[in-house]
Amino acid sequence: MTTESDNVVVTELAPVATPTVAQVPAMPTAVPISVSPGRKTREDAPKLKEDEHDIQVISAIDAWKHSDFLCRNYVMNGLVDSLYNVYSDKKTAKELWESLDRKYKTGGCRG
Repeated sequence: MTTESDNVVVTELAPVATPTVAQVPAMPTAVPISVSPGRKTREDAPKLKEDEHDIQVISAIDAWKHSDFLCRNYVMNGLVDSLYNVYSDKKTAKELWESLDRKYKTGGCRG
């Protein structure tokens, strides 16, 4: 780099750092869950007996908890913000759904 009075003449370019982009995991695709009318899903979490250490039972419990978490949050995301705190204390998707069903069921009503 050379200078002439107050003017600067640049003969080399300084290396410029390339901006980095944060790697964010892809959002999982929402998969609609369908249940045939005659088929019932398991509504209560499977129980692990005190002396039981079977990996399949533990996996089934984990899968149930994950599915219940997803179902509960799908319903909660559909609520208006002002209702979120009203129903956020429900522990399972079944409990949440039954509470909403009792409150908003309109069977037989005509308007």
